[in-house]
Amino acid sequence: MDAGADAGHAEGPLSDHGALYAESGNARPRHDVRTATVQSNLDFSDEADMVKKLRVGLALQPLLTALFANSPFTDGKLNGFLSARSEIWRHTDDARAGMLAFAFEPGMGFERYVDYALDVPMYFVKRGAVYHDVAGASFRDLLAGRL
Repeated sequence: MDAGADAGHAEGPLSDHGALYAESGNARPRHDVRTATVQSNLDFSDEADMVKKLRVGLALQPLLTALFANSPFTDGKLNGFLSARSEIWRHTDDARAGMLAFAFEPGMGFERYVDYALDVPMYFVKRGAVYHDVAGASFRDLLAGRL
């Protein structure tokens, strides 16, 4: 499956990789089809518990990547990596992937995480049946009526 967006295109965001992901890192098209994985969601009892679990989860990412590295092949050939998924993520959209260093700073809490989430660049906005390329704009911009 190919994924991407064509600004103002009614067929949706899955039509043109280049237009949508040009600013997101060179591995984005490969990411969409070669990084299937399992996700876990953890409940938390309060803000301090959320921070603790977020920090532990982030700190464990490299260990878990190593423990579950099982993608040394691409298109039936050795690719030089124990985890091709990890290598793809290293080159995919730094705004959404990688270590959230701010999570380890003093004062980390709900508000700081929401600020991060509001400022992650968007790809597109759907209005009616039309997808509009808004690469670089944030959800904060959308909420403020700037899009």
